[in-house]
Amino acid sequence: YLDKWISFDYKSDQNPGAALSMIPFGGFNPETIRNITPEQQNEILDITNDAEFIIVTEKMLPEKINDTMSYHFMFDLDREGVRNYLADLKNYLEEIGKNDSYLSSIDPTDLGEHVDSIADFQGEAWVGIKDKWPYKFIMSFSIKPDVNESETVKISIVSVFNNWNQPLTVETPTESVSLEQLMSSAFSQAGDYSEPIYD
Repeated sequence: YLDKWISFDYKSDQNPGAALSMIPFGGFNPETIRNITPEQQNEILDITNDAEFIIVTEKMLPEKINDTMSYHFMFDLDREGVRNYLADLKNYLEEIGKNDSYLSSIDPTDLGEHVDSIADFQGEAWVGIKDKWPYKFIMSFSIKPDVNESETVKISIVSVFNNWNQPLTVETPTESVSLEQLMSSAFSQAGDYSEPIYD
């Protein structure tokens, strides 16, 4: 899937399954989504929306991003918040999966150890003062693919957003594949539905 367009429906009210597959730390995959109802998917999205993933570490002076005056702050991962989120997910899946051997076997808390492998995390964000929309995010961190090796991988991400809630027409490239196709292919190749796979 190198240099491929990936398409997905971002509107959770129309396609909560697609939104679930984008949840950080969730570990959701096509098999999980097929085993829960749209109402249950929306409940999981609510649990995610209520979760705390970051901690503000320093407030900076407001700045303009794309002509929008924005709050500016530094942040770190809220590792305890992530663990609480994973525990809440596990409890809910156990609740709805009492009579479902597949759902009852899922343990999102296993992903907590991956959070522990993230080191040297640095985050910076700009959020609109009036509309509270994100306008820019910068994140950098290191991960250790193999705990038995000294090698680390450095990852840096810069995201810039604009034109929130403005009419926009996006034509899906004909050569693109859907997010569901990507995930189905990735999980079938990996043969393991317990962990998410990211590129």
